Amino acid sequence: MFLLGFPRSGTTLLEKVLAGHPDISTLPEVDHLAAVGEHLLADDASLQALATLAPSQARALREDYWRNVAASVAVPLAGRILVDKMPLHTVALPLIARLFPDAKVLFALRDPRDVVLSCFRRRFQVNAAMFEFLTLEGAARYYDAVMGLARSYRELLPLQLHEVRHEAMVADLEGEARKVLGFIGADWNSAILDFADRARSRLITPSDPQLARGLSSEGVGQWRRYEPCLRPVLGMLEPWVTRYGYPATEGTHGPR
Repeated sequence: MFLLGFPRSGTTLLEKVLAGHPDISTLPEVDHLAAVGEHLLADDASLQALATLAPSQARALREDYWRNVAASVAVPLAGRILVDKMPLHTVALPLIARLFPDAKVLFALRDPRDVVLSCFRRRFQVNAAMFEFLTLEGAARYYDAVMGLARSYRELLPLQLHEVRHEAMVADLEGEARKVLGFIGADWNSAILDFADRARSRLITPSDPQLARGLSSEGVGQWRRYEPCLRPVLGMLEPWVTRYGYPATEGTHGPR
């Protein structure tokens, strides 16, 4: 199972919740998928090669992926549900659909204004993707581009996908967790609610220190406190605000 969306959309909370289930193993943010298939997403010719990938080629790439995964987890995976959490696997949905046609996908959503604000404010280890977060406009444009790809992929690809809204998780953790477990085929286990202890044991992502303090609604609607600073990018984000059903920003207009 793949857990994706966009950075700062609630993927770490969901991963920490699922990690408490005795039948679920979650991966640290190591990009095993790119290690075996990044070359198939590089350009138009590569995407054509992906579309025409022979079953034997797909099987070989899957086997490489599972070997890499098995080497990175501490328990045998037989009979367990694996959660591969990388938010920006969103851009690799064609690869996921081709190599793992039966995989289930959890797609994390959060108010786009809170997402972009949080990406801009947090300190990430800089790479090609995180470089976009060094400016507010860069973060907004990157969000727009990635979510535009996600929209197209969701319309075109045969994905088994379940949306998980961060705001809903904060408001009703158990209720939303039960929906997620039902989607992935796991029984209820109350241990998943003890996510704060798991966050304290592994402070890796920018979200971990926040989750270690327990569930909090302080990040919901936080963008309102910074609205004057966000005004240059609100018009860019408003189509996504509307699409995902969040309250419209006063003074902005509809889709560009």
